Amino acid sequence: MRKLLIAMPVFKERCPDALELLRKHGVECIFQNTQGPVCLDDYEDQLEEIEAVITGTESFWGAEEMDRIKNLKIIARFGVGYDNVDVKEAARRGIICTNAPDGNRNAVAEFTVALLLSLIKRIPESYNILKQGGWAKIQGIELKDKTVGFIGFGAIARRVAELLVPFNVRFIAYDPFPRSGEIPVQMVTLPALLKESDIVLIHAAGIPETQNLICERELKLMKPSAYLINMSRGGVVNEQDLYNALQKKQIAGAASDVFVNEGPGASSQLLELDNFIGTCHIAGGSVEASSKIGLTVSKAVIDVLEGRTPQNIIQP
Repeated sequence: MRKLLIAMPVFKERCPDALELLRKHGVECIFQNTQGPVCLDDYEDQLEEIEAVITGTESFWGAEEMDRIKNLKIIARFGVGYDNVDVKEAARRGIICTNAPDGNRNAVAEFTVALLLSLIKRIPESYNILKQGGWAKIQGIELKDKTVGFIGFGAIARRVAELLVPFNVRFIAYDPFPRSGEIPVQMVTLPALLKESDIVLIHAAGIPETQNLICERELKLMKPSAYLINMSRGGVVNEQDLYNALQKKQIAGAASDVFVNEGPGASSQLLELDNFIGTCHIAGGSVEASSKIGLTVSKAVIDVLEGRTPQNIIQP
């Protein structure tokens, strides 16, 4: 049987249809059962037989990992971003890399709206007061008539905009590669977006060029009443600078589904603040999205192992 390493513990639980498809095509699955980055030492006696990898965001796949899995033919990213895969190195070795670009688009968009509303309505803050035995009539703000600024206006951001249309908001966006669409949005520079927005939503790609895109200088451009939500990657926002800005009330609040350090035991001083909401990189993990992405990456693996060209090949 052809062997596949699934380097994400939740796959077994969340993607039964994908596992059944793999079984029907004679693919034997080797599962990572521990949280955090995969440890290839745990599979030392099977590495030479592994021909495919399905991976989440926790593990990095570079030259060292590819050296150890000598017969690797495909790395299939369970999701959209592939910053944890050295695509150039894989291409040099003839290893195909794929992703699932549309699988979690709606899931992330809905989660973004949920996080946005929770933040500006101060829902977690009120809940914590109540849970601790208090009773305080704190005030949130309304979304109506506010300016929502998107840093990155790709497929997910455009879906977020679609969901926000009924709230009667104004859209502006900063994107080096603007896309046309049906949503009326004004393209602006990054400084202009930060100065004008009441809510800043970050949907930029997690690439070297976007590391520390938002630091002290950028945060100082924002309104004291503005909110920042990061749905990209942890390194896009400098966490220390964001902590300082929130502590000093330079901006009203922030939320993030992503952090520089993620996984069991990871923590951030941002979690100490009442005007910050953090979640465990779960935006794209809806029941529906997991099923769809699981099937997408499994089909890509099957195609490669059976000698066909898969869909959604990532170009180096």
